[in-house]
Amino acid sequence: MKNKSKTLKILTNHGGQLASPTWRDVTTYLPPNGDDLLSSLKLALNLYCKRSNFDCVVLGGGPSDYLFALLQTLLPFRAVPCVKIDCLWIKSANRLRYLFHRTILKITSKSVDRFIVWAKRDIKAFSETFQIPQEKFIFVPYHTTLDSVNPSPYSGDYIFSGGNEGRDYETLLLAVRGLPLKVLIASTRPELFSHISIPENVEVRGFSHEEYLRKMAGCLMNIVSLESGEIRTGGQQTYLNSMWLGKPTIVNDPEGTCDYIEHMKDGFLVSPKDPTALRNAIEFLLNRPEVMNEMASRAAQKAKYYSTEEHFTKIISVVRQVLEQKS
Repeated sequence: MKNKSKTLKILTNHGGQLASPTWRDVTTYLPPNGDDLLSSLKLALNLYCKRSNFDCVVLGGGPSDYLFALLQTLLPFRAVPCVKIDCLWIKSANRLRYLFHRTILKITSKSVDRFIVWAKRDIKAFSETFQIPQEKFIFVPYHTTLDSVNPSPYSGDYIFSGGNEGRDYETLLLAVRGLPLKVLIASTRPELFSHISIPENVEVRGFSHEEYLRKMAGCLMNIVSLESGEIRTGGQQTYLNSMWLGKPTIVNDPEGTCDYIEHMKDGFLVSPKDPTALRNAIEFLLNRPEVMNEMASRAAQKAKYYSTEEHFTKIISVVRQVLEQKS
């Protein structure tokens, strides 16, 4: 068995060094120079050529992940343990693209020891969709991203919602129509609203990253309205940051979000695609300020355990587990 006190040597294309001292201490970082095929291939080759000098390769930097894993599968000489994080996979509606993606993942999975996912439900979903054994997956909670840029919370008089990917704003707009409160939706994709009637009490606009965080920090409550039917659970960064800021947070993905939020204790979970349930949740909290304040306080305390440092400490633990199993 590997000595747990042994200093690890991890080669990675994931830039966690900027936020996690623990991760920085055990990793050598090869940064991506771009997402184009040539840049990704150069990075993959660099990872492949240097890999044998390290205990493990941790992938999390985009297209170079798949290229490196393909190289190590097809040219497995002196293969090293490998862990893949940031599995931001979707199932394409185009059958040919889906089959191609599934084939690539099945091939690369032969040289990847663990795929890290951010929700327990994703393990079964990914395994069934891409035909990869469930034991290849492991759940590691995601993290807040406000460690170094923490806006000061304040008490505003508006409801906030934001994000561009995987959002169901139609359900949200139906739920908040006619509320005696302003609802601010932060989105830079106007096409998401082109087919929806926007109520008078709703404002949709884009913000810089800093202003986005300030608006979240000042809201009365934050609503994360997620699209249903996706194979991957999303929204973790948004609702964890909201909790970190001490904001009452409503999310309409109970199955995926229950790994982070305990319903009615440190957040509110409602069914997806149900504007009535979402409206009832909003009104329930608005009519019970003491409940809302207690929920926000518990959320802020809980979010401390989802720091960036804690996230990468857990990833290092996964690497050690992989090494122990291979020893």
